[in-house]
Order: sequence, then structure tokens, then C-alpha cells
Amino acid sequence: TQKKYFGPNVTWLLQAWQINESQRFVIQGLDKEHILVEVLDKNMGNNGGLGSDVRDGDGNIAPFIWTEVANFGGNTGMRGFDTRVRKLNNINTSQVSVFSGYGFLSEGFETNPLMYDMMLEQMAKTPNDASTYLDTDAKMASYLEAYRLRRYGYTDSDLRSAYESMLATVWHQKATSPQEGCVENILCALPSTSLRGASVSSWGPKTGTEYDPALLFPGADRFLAVVATKPDLLDLPTFRHDFIDLFLQLLGDRARQINEDCATSQKARDQFRK
Repeated sequence: TQKKYFGPNVTWLLQAWQINESQRFVIQGLDKEHILVEVLDKNMGNNGGLGSDVRDGDGNIAPFIWTEVANFGGNTGMRGFDTRVRKLNNINTSQVSVFSGYGFLSEGFETNPLMYDMMLEQMAKTPNDASTYLDTDAKMASYLEAYRLRRYGYTDSDLRSAYESMLATVWHQKATSPQEGCVENILCALPSTSLRGASVSSWGPKTGTEYDPALLFPGADRFLAVVATKPDLLDLPTFRHDFIDLFLQLLGDRARQINEDCATSQKARDQFRK
């Protein structure tokens, strides 16, 4: 059958989210020179892994852009990047010929600015250039030092320690398992005694925090130490944004623990009422 298009300057923009078996029939009926598929990836962790909704009935891949969708519903929780995001330009070599770029499709961009900064940095690199991967502690340290100077115009040992604490906890530098967005703030849920470890929304992560919340407190202490030394930094929107984000995360983590205690202990419920 004849491949369909609407003119030489028109491109069919299709969206691939999870698996849509019927889309391959749409792609089959279109001229691939006039197709661009947005591949939505929940954590940018599949290195451009493609399902049947990016292929035609013969298995041929349509031109695509690889788009992140890390924030579902404008959630406010902090979450960073796993080890694969630090090698974001590691594209499957068999797909490079139809790989057409990157995109952002999050439903909220007001949290985790570090993650988006890192993604944009990696997206600008040559695909499969291993020398640009942020895959060692030394490369990460160098990148983060430059990031702090760009974002705050200032850095010191306290800020370095604060970032190290967040990398080891809420940004979860060593994570390798996929997750659909951040751990949701339990304060956004309706009161219940059955929320232990569960998500606030029906689609949110079910596992709770991926780190020991107590290990995030040293990072908060270091941020406070920076403010004590340089109080004028709080007048800087970027610093104030990151400062507030961190303490909102701490409050959310603490609320989750209080909820778990109250769900199982009458003594905890009595203490909470006081």
C-alpha cells in the first residue's frame, strides 16, 4: 500500500509509552521519512530500549527521540539519577542511525534541578563517547564542583559535604533499579493507617524511600552551616530553592516514619496527639 504523508514539510509526531501494539500498524502505513516517535522512558535507564510501538510490522525502527518522563503529576520529592543516567549518551549502536535526539516530558520541573542539568550536559555529548561519561567518583566530584559554582556562584567544604550526603541518599547515586518517579510525600495522602511503604497515588512507587532517611540529616546540617557562614546566599533564588527542597524532603521522610509508628503503636499515636 502507498505510504501516506501530508506534504514534504510535515512530520507525523507519535508518542510511545510502554507498549502500544496497534501503533506498529500506524507506522507501517506511513513514510518513515515523515515520522518522529517520542519514546517516553520513565527513568532514562533503558539506553534507548525500544518496544514494538516504535517499529513497523516488519520490525523496522522509525526515527525517534528519547524523552524522559521522570516526574509524574508534578511531585515534589527529591530524586536524582542512577548510574545509567550518568552515561546518558550511551546509545544502542544498532539504533544510532534513527536516533534523532532527546526531549523532556516531565509533568513537573520544579524539583531536582541537578538531574536536569546533568541530563542536558550529557545530551550535548557525542553519542557513545565514553570519555564524557560521569562514571567515576572523580568525574562526579569535578562536575558537581562546577555545578555549584554555576548555580550559586560559590562553593566550600560544607557544600561539598552536603552534596555528598545527598548523593548517598536521596539522589541515590549508586541505584541501578528503575523507578517511576520520586518517592511521594506522604503528607499529600489522605490520612490512613495502611500507607506504610505504599504510594500516595495509585501509580507512585510502592517501596518507600530507597535510603536511610537518617543519613540525609548530615547534609541538612552542612547546608545550615553554609547559611551561618554566608547568610546572603538565601537571597539567591537558586540556593533558596535547593535549601527549601532539602528540608521539605526531610519533613516528608519524617512524616512517613511517624505514620508507620502510629499505624502500629498506640503509644506513638498518643505521643502524636500531644
